[in-house]
Amino acid sequence: MMRFTDEEIRYAIELKRKGLNWEPRPGHYVWDEAGMIEAPTPFQEKVHLIHDLEQFARRPERVSLLQASLVWLPTWHDARALLDQMGISNETIVHRLRAEKAIEHGKELLTLYKLINEHL
Repeated sequence: MMRFTDEEIRYAIELKRKGLNWEPRPGHYVWDEAGMIEAPTPFQEKVHLIHDLEQFARRPERVSLLQASLVWLPTWHDARALLDQMGISNETIVHRLRAEKAIEHGKELLTLYKLINEHL
């Protein structure tokens, strides 16, 4: 089961604040601080997974409202795709992961979030 640390959630909030654009899609994890999503979550508190966008938000204006209210929690794969789109080389990513000993400390995703934050 996917779990996000408090620090990862704080960084995701910062990414949104700095202007990280995202479009809600099935497979995206989101942080719902305001409790807009009424369905219970099998994940940690306030973390939801978008399974089906139609059921998640039945009207287009609801999608916009959710997009504005929720915080996207990129997975490792999402974060790597973002870094690729930003033109960040694999060598840069590997160097940073090694420098922070991210793998040894179990903080790979947090390190990827930090890299995204630095390039927004």
